[in-house]
Amino acid sequence: MSWVAERRAANPDDKLLPPVSEMVESIGAPGVRGGPPLREIVLWADTAASMQRLLMGLAIATLIGLAFGLTLGLIPVAGRASARSSLSSR
Repeated sequence: MSWVAERRAANPDDKLLPPVSEMVESIGAPGVRGGPPLREIVLWADTAASMQRLLMGLAIATLIGLAFGLTLGLIPVAGRASARSSLSSR
């Protein structure tokens, strides 16, 4: 392990191989944000935000698809135009 200490002494900002003690200290750091009274688990907060965005996008896409589907199904002219365009592309 002496070569690691020598390498670290030569360049303290070296990111190639951090010491084991530094790795152990940093295991919990990325997962928690804030001080002790306001500790927030980043993984769950980020997952919740991502799920909210995903569901919002899915809801918007569903509403747009429903609007187009109802338009094509209820208005005969739009349905015939859609059928003609899909047949001509084959």
